[in-house]
Amino acid sequence: MPKLPRNKLKNTLPCHIHGCPKTFTSQSGRTRHMHSRHPNLSGHHRAATSAVPLSPPSSPARNGSPPQDEPSLPDAREPSSTPPPAPPPSAQKIKHPYLTGDPCTEDGLPLPFGQHDPPPITNQNKNDWAPFEDDLQFCTADFLYRREEMSQSNIDVLLHLWGLSLMKNGAEYGPFDNYAHIFNTIDAIEQGDAPWQCLKVDMREEITAASPSWKKKVYEVWYRDPDTVLSNLLSNPDFRDEFDYQPYIEVSGDGKRRWSDVMSGNFAWRQSVRLL
Repeated sequence: MPKLPRNKLKNTLPCHIHGCPKTFTSQSGRTRHMHSRHPNLSGHHRAATSAVPLSPPSSPARNGSPPQDEPSLPDAREPSSTPPPAPPPSAQKIKHPYLTGDPCTEDGLPLPFGQHDPPPITNQNKNDWAPFEDDLQFCTADFLYRREEMSQSNIDVLLHLWGLSLMKNGAEYGPFDNYAHIFNTIDAIEQGDAPWQCLKVDMREEITAASPSWKKKVYEVWYRDPDTVLSNLLSNPDFRDEFDYQPYIEVSGDGKRRWSDVMSGNFAWRQSVRLL
């Protein structure tokens, strides 16, 4: 502890004996005083000091009014008489009692318990990337076509630069020649394929020379077979547990009807009743 200057300690140490006005600037000076002036009382009496109050004093009176007691705080251990609020009611989903949507065979027979997984879409080996040559081709096509959606011209530029960099190290070509090579390989995928079909339409009314040009044209409508698309979706394991196979009525916590998709609507429920 750093030693304070003497001028800071001057006349700060009183005598231990009550009533003695002597003060000292050091402990040694007070000790010599006790032995010389109070030899019989040294070490037995100390100067009286005021007791430290154990509780804070009451608030002083204001405007001449008598002091008032401080309000007491409630006991934290005392249980509250007010019950905690009840949790809000959750939504309720009422499913159709008969059309359960349980997995079954192609003949409509229920599958045994534990055999609800559909058969694999393909028997290809896990490392078979056909129609792609390898995983590099597949990942490149997936990135450029699906994730980045890069334009055809930019794909050609990227593949050209990629090929030049590989040629410097002795390779002859990159994973693809151009954008057409990528698109043709993607179109050759057989799993989950729903081929495009073309329907030509024209005006079924009398066409005259005065008819507008758009009435004289034949239009092509490209589409995929909805039955094939739906079958591919249902057989795709990526969509497992993402479908509602069973009609239902959903009611919110406050008792209001909630619609979210086809199976939650009145049409699906009513059609299910008619099929029974």
